Amino acid sequence: MRMTWNAGGWRRKVDLADAATRQAVLVAVNDIALEVAGKADELVPFDTGALSGSQRIEHATSRTLTATVSYGGPAAPYALVQHEDMEYRHAPGRTAKYLERPARDVGRQLDDRIVDLVKRAL
Repeated sequence: MRMTWNAGGWRRKVDLADAATRQAVLVAVNDIALEVAGKADELVPFDTGALSGSQRIEHATSRTLTATVSYGGPAAPYALVQHEDMEYRHAPGRTAKYLERPARDVGRQLDDRIVDLVKRAL
């Protein structure tokens, strides 16, 4: 199970931008990924710890401007079932859609964060 964030519509603008602006976008994308990862860790189903321990974060670089948060690794099929099956019963506070929910909620802030950091950089 994986979610990815990138500079999206900002990509062309970033390609034309100065170094400070590019850095601001890079920081915003990575901040979003880290925040999603933290919130997902609070929601991910927990039994043996295998699923929560499988979280990986691929940080954005100045070249890619794309960050990814994923769960599963070798246990990806298990991670996918746990994420998608809304009928499973989980411990209190734990839930299906453990990555999608924070990605949707926090990801909505990406444009605003980019704008804010770019303004500060200029």
